[in-house]
Amino acid sequence: PVDIKEKLESDLRDTVLSRIKQTSKSKDNIFIPSFPYCLVLEGYDSTLEDFTLHSYLNLSIIRSIVKDLVVGLILLQTEKWTHANINLGSIVRVGRQWKL
Repeated sequence: PVDIKEKLESDLRDTVLSRIKQTSKSKDNIFIPSFPYCLVLEGYDSTLEDFTLHSYLNLSIIRSIVKDLVVGLILLQTEKWTHANINLGSIVRVGRQWKL
């Protein structure tokens, strides 16, 4: 008999892998067969790239963005984590905060 937990884990793994392998228009989904992990991010409102293309950045806005990014970098460093792809497309706005 098949263990229900194993069956659920297998079904979930297959479902997640099939969703990861689907590439969005912006090529956000990346699937690497040798890396057996799934990183799930919270939903976000926009990227810094989109924001800079459609908004005027005055000094106050720039300071706010930099402050949020510095806090994020400090948190990553404290946890000894590395963000290997910091760019305008990977910096996202969630509510009123910018996050890495």
